[in-house]
Amino acid sequence: MLDFLLPLVHVLILAVVAFALVAPAWRLRAAALLGLAAVGALAWGATSGARSLEITHRFSAFEGRVMTWKAFPIETVEAPGLHWGLAVAAFGVLWAGLLWWKRPHADRPSSTALGAGFHPFWAPMLLAWTGMALHFALEKTAAPAAMVDPAGVERALLPASLAAAALLAISLRKVFWSLCWLSLFVAVARLPLAAWGTYATYNELGTSYDVHSITVFANPLQQIAQKVVAGSNEQLGWLIWAPNLLVLPGLYLMSLSGVAFAIVMFVLHPKTQEGTATR
Repeated sequence: MLDFLLPLVHVLILAVVAFALVAPAWRLRAAALLGLAAVGALAWGATSGARSLEITHRFSAFEGRVMTWKAFPIETVEAPGLHWGLAVAAFGVLWAGLLWWKRPHADRPSSTALGAGFHPFWAPMLLAWTGMALHFALEKTAAPAAMVDPAGVERALLPASLAAAALLAISLRKVFWSLCWLSLFVAVARLPLAAWGTYATYNELGTSYDVHSITVFANPLQQIAQKVVAGSNEQLGWLIWAPNLLVLPGLYLMSLSGVAFAIVMFVLHPKTQEGTATR
């Protein structure tokens, strides 16, 4: 039961932060939730003793003649339980402080407007990058397996991307410009992943983005077995660069475009109604 709940709690915390970026009225509640999560993680980690975690990287591979989504083992990490609790606490304290700082004030009506106080591009970008950093910290501190898999860094990127779609639509109020900035966001958000995957692979540093040991996998386009040289550009191209710089940004943009369009229409709707009534 606990393993089932951990991914939900992890996603909920990130989703609450993303929602609070858009809705100022929720910022104090989100800050309180993050404080509770930080204390809970510290208490759990401090009492759990030494831990170990097998880290994997998922990519297509053949099992017999069937192409499946395989978890390739990368490394096994051992660390004191307190370490992963500290990683969660650092994330929680950072965002609790930011949300408390940008809380709405009664004497400033503008501070209660949707998206007030946070930059529509860089605030969700900070959430994406700190969420990804938390993910890799959890891997290296042997956090409970359910906190790092399944979905991995996508748990951080999806809520942040949804927040960006909402904030950009509210701020720009134009579908074209919202989509332009959103396409830039989904591309830039994943640049640290491509950079870290390259650096970690060349130096065999571990984490799920160190793919130096994966030399045989399935080519998802041609559906044939693919063999590459460890540390080669071909290996990085298939396993790191193409997914993070081409495929996943495209999928995110297709999904988020509808969200941005709907929010722009929602924001502009009262003006349309007002204009109709005036006529």
